[in-house]
This record gives sequence, C-alpha cells and structure tokens, in this order.
Amino acid sequence: MVSASLGINYGQIGDNLPAPEKAVPLVQSIGAKKVRLYDANPLVLRAFAGTDIELTVEVGNEHLSEMSDPQRALAWVRSNVQEYLPATKITGIMVGNEVLTLYDSALRNNLIAAMQTIYIWCTPDFRARQADEAILKYKLYN
Repeated sequence: MVSASLGINYGQIGDNLPAPEKAVPLVQSIGAKKVRLYDANPLVLRAFAGTDIELTVEVGNEHLSEMSDPQRALAWVRSNVQEYLPATKITGIMVGNEVLTLYDSALRNNLIAAMQTIYIWCTPDFRARQADEAILKYKLYN
C-alpha cells in the first residue's frame, strides 16, 4: 500500500508573513504533514514543537565552506537539530540550496564535503561517535 502526504516549502523571505507560531495552524489547516525549511530558524523550530509535522531543515549556502570541518559540522547539528529533538520532529537535513545552478565554483567545491560531514554526524551511531570523541579528547588532554 502506498501512502502519500502533503508537504510544503516554508520560506521566510517576503512581506507580511505570519509569525511562526501563527504559521503552524495554517500548515495544519491544509493537512500538510511535511515542511521544508530553507534554514534552521530557532523560532520556527520551536513553533513546530509538539506537532506531528515532519521538518526538513537546511544548511544554508553561507555555511557550506564551514561544514567540511567536522567540529563545525557537529556544532551545527547540535545547535540546529539535536537541541530541538525530540519535541520538534526534524526528519531530514538539506545541504545547500540550488548550488549546482548558481555557477559558483566555491559553493560547488564545498558541497560534497559538507554533505559527507553532516551525514557522519547524523547517522544512527551518532551517540557512539560522541562518546568516542569524548574519550579521544580525554586521552589527548590527560
């Protein structure tokens, strides 16, 4: 059996947009079950907390060059995803937006590394990696 659900893109660049807490009932009223955000805005993430709506957040193009650094990627995941779980149902992370169509070689060159590093911190054994990292730091500094 195939199941389908309605999803929307939630952009925040524009005039006269409702505040995030007012946008949630609008999304619910149309029966949308999935929302793609073009960033990881804390106000929006908090507004969707406690709902059954699945969110996909985005690492913006302005962060791609930083995301090849594992520590910066981990910090991004912790502050933009992990901090809001489980109350907010974040089910995906997009890395970059329209990178391949922008004709920006720096963005294109950073895209794969950023995707790989974010993926590393979001795999099921993420907590094991955190524990290993803590042990490694302890051994290095003691």
